Amino acid sequence: MADNNGEEQTVWWLRWLTRGVGTLGAISAGIGGVFMILTGIIHIYSIVAGCVMLLLAFIMCVLEATIICSGVSYAQPIIQRIDKIKNWHRGALYCGLSIVAIAFGVNSILTAVGSLAIPFACGVLYGMMALGKKGDREAMMNTASGGNSNNYTQFDNEP
Repeated sequence: MADNNGEEQTVWWLRWLTRGVGTLGAISAGIGGVFMILTGIIHIYSIVAGCVMLLLAFIMCVLEATIICSGVSYAQPIIQRIDKIKNWHRGALYCGLSIVAIAFGVNSILTAVGSLAIPFACGVLYGMMALGKKGDREAMMNTASGGNSNNYTQFDNEP
């Protein structure tokens, strides 16, 4: 891979779509987290799920909506470091925190699933971006048929 993040391998509209879904996911998780905390006063698990959802909303807002902070001069080094985070890290973080919040939000599962569907979808999109582009037809047919390709290297063990 030429780029650590795989940004050169993905098309521009998929990157923008993922950023847009991430921004909407941050808003959705934030609203759902506040709602879970306010309505879950009786159940401690709902409060924990709401806190995890608010954490997810904050992380997604920082990672996806960097345009908000782009006008601030002292935020530029932070924004440059944020863009170096790998796609699979973002996908695992978003999907993992969504699953944790759903697991804790068993008392109001519809609220948790409804507000975490968009962040989970953003994590799935980042996972797909991490996989990279699909190969061309000839390379895929050569790999499937087991033809002679230069990708295989046999290692010899030394005594």
